[in-house]
Amino acid sequence: MTIKKLTIKEAKQWLANRGMTLRKRDDEFRVNFKGGNEASAYYTNDLRDACETGREMACHLEDQSKLKNEAVKQTADTIAGLVHDMAAYAKFNNWRDFNASREVLNREFAKFYSLTID
Repeated sequence: MTIKKLTIKEAKQWLANRGMTLRKRDDEFRVNFKGGNEASAYYTNDLRDACETGREMACHLEDQSKLKNEAVKQTADTIAGLVHDMAAYAKFNNWRDFNASREVLNREFAKFYSLTID
């Protein structure tokens, strides 16, 4: 069985579909995240190595995204619970509990904001 040699154009497309970029200058390939800075770039002179490393980098990025999405969901659920509790406290005029919950709610909103704004 023969394995087809990967062209640079195919490699660029394959990595682009995974959120990565591939550049070639002279005999060197540069792999990076779309919009990534120099600190996250990987250099090699082997196209196959560039593709494998790009795949690993994309998998790591996907894992980080899943973790962030879970943290956002947990924080949003906490905020929803606090808003519900605050409505109940306000309904029964238990203002001391209402004010304590408001402080927690403010902290959760700050956490939610920091998770969702890059």
